Amino acid sequence: MTAVDRDGRLLARFGGRWLAVPPPHEAPVRIDVQAGLDIGLCWRDVIRPAMHQALRDRHAVAVHGAAVDGGPTGGTLVSGWSESGKTEVALALVEAGASFLSDKWTVAGADGEISAFPVGVGVRGWVMTALPRLQAALPGRARAQLVATRLVRTGTGPLLDRAGSGRVTRLATGLVGRAVELGDRAGLSPSEIRQAYGQVDDPARRVQLTTVVLLLTGPTDRVVVEEAPSGWAAQRLARTAAYERRTWYDLQERGAYAGLPHRAGARDAAIADEEGLLAAVMDGASRVLRVTCPFPCDPRRVVDALAAFG
Repeated sequence: MTAVDRDGRLLARFGGRWLAVPPPHEAPVRIDVQAGLDIGLCWRDVIRPAMHQALRDRHAVAVHGAAVDGGPTGGTLVSGWSESGKTEVALALVEAGASFLSDKWTVAGADGEISAFPVGVGVRGWVMTALPRLQAALPGRARAQLVATRLVRTGTGPLLDRAGSGRVTRLATGLVGRAVELGDRAGLSPSEIRQAYGQVDDPARRVQLTTVVLLLTGPTDRVVVEEAPSGWAAQRLARTAAYERRTWYDLQERGAYAGLPHRAGARDAAIADEEGLLAAVMDGASRVLRVTCPFPCDPRRVVDALAAFG
């Protein structure tokens, strides 16, 4: 539910409480909330996107991607559409000797440096065999969750495999499948990832970006690595990030419809600004690579293909 108050503020309701959604170009960002609001309910849809938008005033952009630090070889950004394997490839690079920097969102600055945007890390159970160091150091909570999900998957296999045509059957199998899918992802904090790999470096450090890896899901089992133009990559990254913030932009359009014209076109403006900034950032990177691979895919194959490409 949304509304506009007498002061011209756009309001959105989360969990029975209101907050004021800041306009897309406000700096500094101010978010007023009604007492008792659970911030977690609006973090993804309002607070985090507002923080992302504020980065543009500091000549930086939040990229939808994971990042690792290769030390003398600089930083590698692994990006792509949702569920394309970003986290898996980034962690496989860490297994191969890099240092974990960020997952899901990474801050890239006009100076060509990248840094972490703190977000929890979701690690799928099926990839654990490819990440032996992480598997050996998993917290007990995460280990128990993955084991329980494996048992549930085994017990519900006959239901998930049924080809029932009834509406109730489809609904039941869909709910069970979704529950198993969510349970097969261990939620770890960045600190837990760093601890698992024995990292003692500064988690807020900035690293010079030298390689951009953009993942695409391919129709075959092959892993193909190719050079890619920075402009093409910048366009895709800007649009991917905008899609991830789609609820934020939908709220801005609601405000425009309700008589706040300065909120119209926030999505297109953000894409244009971030595309230009990303193009400049990636022009300074030594390599922009397009990696086409199947999904799911053993991320070690991607790491090996990147190494073979040079």
